[in-house]
Amino acid sequence: MDIKFSKKYQNLFKLLRNEYKEVDTIVITGGRSSAKSFVVAIFSLVGLVEYAWDILYTRFTNVSITDSVKPEVDGKIELLNYQNKVVSTNTHIEHKGNRIAFKGIKTGSKQQTANLKSLSGFNVFVVDEAEELPDYETFEKVFLSIRSNQKRNLTILLLNPASIHHWIYKYFFLGKRIKAGYNGVKDNVMYIHTSYLDVPQEYIADNIKAYYKNLKITNGKKYNEVVMGGWLDSKENRIYKGFGMVTKEFYDGLPYPEYYGMDFGSTNPSSVVGVKFDGNDSFFSHEYLYKPISQMTGTLAENLIAAGVRKDLPLVCDSADPTRIGELLMAGFNAMPANKGAGSVNQGIDFVNSMKNFYTECSLNYENEYENYEWEVINGMNLDRPIKKNDHILDADRYIKTFLQFYLGINQK
Repeated sequence: MDIKFSKKYQNLFKLLRNEYKEVDTIVITGGRSSAKSFVVAIFSLVGLVEYAWDILYTRFTNVSITDSVKPEVDGKIELLNYQNKVVSTNTHIEHKGNRIAFKGIKTGSKQQTANLKSLSGFNVFVVDEAEELPDYETFEKVFLSIRSNQKRNLTILLLNPASIHHWIYKYFFLGKRIKAGYNGVKDNVMYIHTSYLDVPQEYIADNIKAYYKNLKITNGKKYNEVVMGGWLDSKENRIYKGFGMVTKEFYDGLPYPEYYGMDFGSTNPSSVVGVKFDGNDSFFSHEYLYKPISQMTGTLAENLIAAGVRKDLPLVCDSADPTRIGELLMAGFNAMPANKGAGSVNQGIDFVNSMKNFYTECSLNYENEYENYEWEVINGMNLDRPIKKNDHILDADRYIKTFLQFYLGINQK
């Protein structure tokens, strides 16, 4: 059986023949029905059988990798007539001592990651649904573990484009001055972008094509984002919008008192944000700390001091952890609990949104949460309830801003 796919994937298969020697990273984007997963599954099996590659196939989420991604690859074995060449187990596809291993990165309901340092010998790293990767550091952890000395090392990010504020867009597109939808090679990165229009049309059901055609007419924005794989300008159900950005030098030069907010986290990040108020309607925020306590060296107080947090200034903390607050008081910090009564979260969000808000350009975790903190939506209905995700430093920010609302008598705008 002939396997047909878009000519845009030709460069990908040239990597098997060791062309484009400078390329070590491939970013594959596209919308629905663009055959991304299909082609990468074919590519991976050919790499295994014909070139003796060892491939680590991953997803970030705690959904079982063997129930999600592995069947996609297994389904191409017969298509390639490899039934007698490979052995498929629960977690691997093997060929003459080489393998495709399937392993999730995220190990639980939090964002803790698996220890992948012990996975040696791989030369290819595939991340399916790569938009789920929360940050560059998580990607880098596994990227640096792919370091074969005998074979070509490749990392493949396979994704449906998300927000333009996602780290993948910022790093691989904005940072490298690459336009969305680009097909080609820049430096060490190969870019491939396809849509259902690039797929041999006999592979797509007639009702699906009809749906896409109608969607283009009735909802062009959704068509461009979901079907054509365009990057989203912003999430419609974002909680905060309209924040501005200032330099750290500008923040440091503001002639206003500084106050701190803190959210505690053991496996989630413990976050400290500094906030200044201009006496009128504007808040200015700067990120000082964003690190789980479980990953800290030394005491919590020592980490705050190292981050530049002053002991003498007010530090408004998550009241759900009085033990931590006591620890900071014993260390000499001016720590106090935040007011977290019934309805305080939404009331605080309303107050913050009524003001003008700015953050320093070096506050990267603050920015990531700001862009991705969302209301929970079920069946198209906004529940007016924040999703408990991307809220660590923003909770700390809300604690101190609502404290200042009452401490300084700030009127909601």
